[in-house]
Amino acid sequence: MRATDATPTIRANSGGVAEGQFWRRSGLPDVEVIEHCDSPSHRGLSATYGFAFQPAAVPSHVYYRGRTHDAPPGVVMLSEPGETFKISGPSSGIILFVSPNLMSRVALEHFGYVKPVHWRTVMVPRSPLSEELLATIDTLRNDCDHTAEAVVSRFIASCITQFREPTREAASGDCPKAGLARARDVLHSRYRESVTLEELRLASEATTKQQLIRSFRVAFGFTPHRYLTQLRLGHARQLLRYGHDSGEVAHAVGFYDQSQMNRHFIRYYGMTPGRYARSIV
Repeated sequence: MRATDATPTIRANSGGVAEGQFWRRSGLPDVEVIEHCDSPSHRGLSATYGFAFQPAAVPSHVYYRGRTHDAPPGVVMLSEPGETFKISGPSSGIILFVSPNLMSRVALEHFGYVKPVHWRTVMVPRSPLSEELLATIDTLRNDCDHTAEAVVSRFIASCITQFREPTREAASGDCPKAGLARARDVLHSRYRESVTLEELRLASEATTKQQLIRSFRVAFGFTPHRYLTQLRLGHARQLLRYGHDSGEVAHAVGFYDQSQMNRHFIRYYGMTPGRYARSIV
């Protein structure tokens, strides 16, 4: 089925992800696209690699990797899984999301590179990359799955060639403090479990739970609890993309039940897990 045969999903803004048209291909579960216009400020946790094109005449401001970046028209923003961000609205754009699995497959096939890919830059000014990204998304809209998959793979390989940072350590090395890195690593490794604040405090060596919460929010943009929720939602989306049942997904990623996952899904994505799954055509 061609991407244009799909009915885009309109995400209602609920203080989470930007509203807009969301679509993806049935034959390419590792790739999805969102288009949004004049969306208000929002923040989140990247569950995938993202390639965001900024077309608007009014620049937006993106808080990412510890500082604020200006996003002028024509810029492409590169993001990685597991990193928090905040966009000061209103903002418009079109974003290509690529799963870590596909990124790893392309890196291995083209470069023999098996470690997670990290970017050495965040913002790429208007350049051939902008046109290449838009052409890739256009192919996703209009061409067959085989052609679209080949074009996406070439785009990923091009980005790895130009922007990969081979010397940058894994995400835990990027934290302002080693203790907070350890606390975050606990959440990533045990997101299916009920991790207590006391366990995180001990991992971070914070003096009090309140100190941990304040420091964690400054470093990552969320309290530990909300960060854990974002992690679970990201993993839930991945399982839903591959056709797993919503009830099974809720328990698999650590939610108490499907109702709890539904509430968080609506809050951050503006739709239920069932509606998200049905938008995959």
